[in-house]
This record gives sequence, structure tokens and C-alpha cells, in this order.
Amino acid sequence: MRSEISGFNVYIHTPVLKKYILQQVVRPRDSLVLDATTGEGGHSEAFLQAGLDVVGIDRDPVILKKAAERLGKFKDHFTYFNTNFNNLKEKLQNKYRFDIILFDLGISLFHYQESGRGFTFQKDEILDMRLDASGTSASEIINTWPQENLEKILKEYGEEKFSKRIAAAIAGRRDKKPFTSTRDLRELIAALVPRGKTDPATRTFQALRIAVNRELDAITPGLNFALSALESGGRLCVISWHSLEDRMVKQFFSAAAGKRKKINKYRAVPGSASLYKAWPLIIPDEDEIRENRRARSAKLRILEKIKLQT
Repeated sequence: MRSEISGFNVYIHTPVLKKYILQQVVRPRDSLVLDATTGEGGHSEAFLQAGLDVVGIDRDPVILKKAAERLGKFKDHFTYFNTNFNNLKEKLQNKYRFDIILFDLGISLFHYQESGRGFTFQKDEILDMRLDASGTSASEIINTWPQENLEKILKEYGEEKFSKRIAAAIAGRRDKKPFTSTRDLRELIAALVPRGKTDPATRTFQALRIAVNRELDAITPGLNFALSALESGGRLCVISWHSLEDRMVKQFFSAAAGKRKKINKYRAVPGSASLYKAWPLIIPDEDEIRENRRARSAKLRILEKIKLQT
């Protein structure tokens, strides 16, 4: 959808599984949604158009401003906060009870195509990768971290089987000429790693982005807050994009829902009057993937909070 606002020419990110969420997750009784990863506001806009109020969260102030301007027409029905979702408890201070909470753990196309921060190796940009102004940049990691630490993040966060080779090459080159651009780094990796179905630099760039933004560290605190902020009957929805984060979400949901036989994976949480039911895994259908190739990697997991009858 095109729009001319504050220097932004277009909303380039397509929210995945939007139709499924609106048709299968939203109910007539629902009134308040927490969009914990607002991005450009695609999911939030869909909820607002369905008549729901939305509290939007994003750690990137630039993209949040873009969403706020997009959703300004909904006035008081959209409230937003600039923070990471691992700070939700501190920021929201238990002021809200939500019928639906959504986490889309993917990086917006805005960051790849418009931010200029080096999230993609398809452009020649500075090696930054930070979603906000805090923390360590990708350039600092590449140029200063010990070789063994580089190898570790490439192996753990990128699941890169050539992690040792890449880390050694980076360490051997940076003292002579520090890495400053995405193209510089990508060219080094391309000379080392055989090309497969994806570009040789794909896993390295994923690993750096996760390390820079400490993405995996935020998931469990965010989900813990979400359970505490859900209304009875509320639904926690999490869209993941790679195996590392999906594994964490799956394990979290399994721990909350338990594995009692013949009870649809219900479990009462100690000290709570709630049960949690994990829905079957949802993935985009062929029509959605045909329209949005990026959707093929998305996985949606849903956990429903159910009040015990007294």
C-alpha cells in the first residue's frame, strides 16, 4: 500500500498470516490487542480495522514513528510505546489486560530495504544492524571480538557449519583493514563458503543481527509478561522465522500447556486458576506464499489461557 508521509514513500512490509489471525483468532468478544512488534503497523492496522483497540510496541523509534503516522487516523484507539518487548512489564506496569497478544519475531522489510543499517548484504551499507541506538554494532563485533567468540555466535546463532573458517578469516584480515561495509564482509565470506540454496553470507548476517540485538534474550521475558497480561480466554500468538526462536517458543508453550494425555495439553500453572492450551502449529497456505514468498518461513504458534470453572 502506497503512502506519502514524512519522507516514507511506501509501506513495504506485508504482515504474514493476517487473514488467519483475523478469521480464526479474533472473536466478537475481543476488545484490546497488544502488538508487541508493531513494525510498520500492518498487523495493528488489521486489528484496528476490525474494531479492536491496539497497544503497539517497537524498539525501533524510526519504524514506530512510521506506524504511528500510518495509524493516526484511528486516534485514541491506537496507543504506542517505544521499547523492547523484554521491557513490557516495566513499560506497561500492569495497566492493561489483553484479549490478544501478538509477537512477530521477524525483521521488517523496512530494515532490509530502507533503514540503511546493514541488515542486508544485497546493498553496500555500514555494518550496524542495531534496531535502536543502544548496544554494540555489527562492525564492533566483527572488528573487536575475539576469534573464538565470533566462531561461537556464527555456530550458535547462524547454525553456520563453516563458522571456524569464517571467524579465522575475519580475525586474520581485520588488523590489516577493518571491516566497515556489508559488501566488504560479504565478499570475504563468498570467497570462503560454497554457494548453496542461499547466499553464502546469509547465516553470518543472521548470526550478527541476533547477537547485536540480543534477540533471543528478549523472547522468554516477553512471553512471561504476556501470560500475566492475558485476559481469561486470551490468546498469545507468536510468529517465528527461524529454528532458534521457534524452538524457544515451542518449549515455552509446552512448559505452559503441559502434556497430560487426553486433556489437549492443558495444565494448571502452580498458584494460578488458569489452564493453557497450545494450538496446533499454523503455517501460511499456498496462496499466501504465492503472493508473499517471504511468508514461506513463518510459523505461528498460539497459546490460549482458559479460566477454571469454580
